Amino acid sequence: TRDPAFWMAHGKLDEVARDWQSLQAADVVIVIDRSGSMDNNCPGGTADPGESPCAINDAKVAARTFADTVLDVRLDSGSPAAEQHRIGLVSFSTSATNELGLTSANGIVTDNAMDDTAFEIALAGISAGGVTSIGAGIREAITILNAVVDPNPHQAILVLTDGKENTSPCLGGNSPSNCIPIGPNGTLTAGEIGNIQIVAIGFGPGAEEANLRDVAERHGGVFVAESNVNDPLSLQKFYVTAFGEIYDAGVNLDPTETMKPGQFASAPFEINICDGDRLSVVLGREETGLGRECDLELELFTPSGNMVDRLDFDVEAGHGPRYDFIHVNLPYRGESAGLWTGRVVRPPGTGERCPAQDYFYSVLVKGFGRVDPFVVRPDVVVGRNILATFRISESNRPIGDFDSVNAEVTLTRSDGTVQTLPLFDDGTNGDRVAGNNIWSVEFPGPAVEPGAQHLRGHFELTKNLCTQVREAEYSIVVQPEPAICTTLDCGGVIRVRPGEMRLLDDQPCLWNRCALRDQYEVALSDTKNWLKTVDPATGELVDLPPTFLSGDVDSFALHC
Repeated sequence: TRDPAFWMAHGKLDEVARDWQSLQAADVVIVIDRSGSMDNNCPGGTADPGESPCAINDAKVAARTFADTVLDVRLDSGSPAAEQHRIGLVSFSTSATNELGLTSANGIVTDNAMDDTAFEIALAGISAGGVTSIGAGIREAITILNAVVDPNPHQAILVLTDGKENTSPCLGGNSPSNCIPIGPNGTLTAGEIGNIQIVAIGFGPGAEEANLRDVAERHGGVFVAESNVNDPLSLQKFYVTAFGEIYDAGVNLDPTETMKPGQFASAPFEINICDGDRLSVVLGREETGLGRECDLELELFTPSGNMVDRLDFDVEAGHGPRYDFIHVNLPYRGESAGLWTGRVVRPPGTGERCPAQDYFYSVLVKGFGRVDPFVVRPDVVVGRNILATFRISESNRPIGDFDSVNAEVTLTRSDGTVQTLPLFDDGTNGDRVAGNNIWSVEFPGPAVEPGAQHLRGHFELTKNLCTQVREAEYSIVVQPEPAICTTLDCGGVIRVRPGEMRLLDDQPCLWNRCALRDQYEVALSDTKNWLKTVDPATGELVDLPPTFLSGDVDSFALHC
């Protein structure tokens, strides 16, 4: 295990295993925060049924959207597969509740304006109250997943919270927390989670960030954060992102637009398909208060201009409160590659009765070109620069690789400012290694305030003169500057991936802006014999001792 080649091979195995896992039948438990803060921002101050914006109601709609979007029937060579997707439901506040054990995705949600399936009844019965134990919610989901005698090859947890953890069991992150572990099982451990994938959403300005992010990224998932608790469309969109992360579907595009009063249909939007075996479009829409009269729906057209029939065998479509979706297995009626088009429409004859209505549509494609977040610098302190990194894994690249890749990333800082830069895979502009299909850029200008920073990558991938678009998103957390200038204690482990060069000075616990570097020392222990420093005389890298103090090494802060 001291051979770097071992760790490089192990990392590749992990990557391929996750890519394989996304192709399999999945058991997914949705975990929803029902603490008292989830009924904030509701009209009248209480979470009455159907009200929006209202965090608990908007979370229920987003969870319903996710459950309905999961394929009812998973096919294998055109026939129903032996293993099918299943969904469970947990809610948590002071403690966690098993709302619904794993249930077949087939028919889990209906479109009859009634809560009459087991999932719909369980979801409708969740009410807000109490404090916040995120660890209890995840642990209850793990219990559900471990209880089944015939688990699916892919197990995942989708967790939503709007608050900070303050009740044991606690998340096992590295950041300060208001949660105090109680008893021998007071902390959620990596061993408990095992190979279960975790995707996490922090909803609102008070959401748990750093520790929830740590848990998600340690277990093959992604963390996204939304600072505006009054934006239910963003929450729905994040659940669609989670759908693409858990199931094998790369996000193509997901703009937000407005249907004007009296407007019957949006302008057509284009979807260029180079290859793939499923095309999905999910629509989320603002509530109008006029019921189904002004519901927005999707229309999808093949490259030859034929409309996709929502009742066809190769099509799965659904409709519900504030959402609509279409899945199309490719080829559809002999058509696959080419320029597909879609549009958002209102029911005929609605005319001026329908007000302006915001909506988004997300296009997801199952096939080559999936882009994933690759978080190299998860911990950033105020005053340091933000590094954006995305990856196209080997499983998602065509033979011979892409002919060209054009990529950019948009950073939305916690103060609302937005900045877009190109991404690089040439060893410059913050990219560490050229040509390794990890695309990076370091944003100039330091982070000026703590909180979640949102990163969205946009990729245009060209192969054999066909260009397809893929997107991915994640959030990082900027921590406040250290307030203590002496006896700085960092008992953590520095996370580094094989082949990656990490400046120890990037670690928040090793970097204290309120003290000069010669005013404190850091004790380091290198169990892998990987640490090196630059010899000032020769400029070459030389080994550091297994255990040492930072003050014992010349130019430690800059070159270690």
